[in-house]
Amino acid sequence: MLDLCAGSGILSVCAAEQGARVTAVDVSRRAVATAWMNTRPHRRSARVVRGDLTEPVRGERFDLVVSNPPLRPRRK
Repeated sequence: MLDLCAGSGILSVCAAEQGARVTAVDVSRRAVATAWMNTRPHRRSARVVRGDLTEPVRGERFDLVVSNPPLRPRRK
């Protein structure tokens, strides 16, 4: 499973708990750190990477793609 805009990684955690192999991607350093901590118990089946949408997984194939993007962009 590919989890785009993973945020805290909750979708990845739920999928990993059900036995899925997951890759979580987010552009935010804070989100990646949080997702990494949350997926630690599932380290064998969960991978967390930082990057813009599909760029870090280009060329890889996934059976399922989920996304949980932010509701609104952050203000700068």
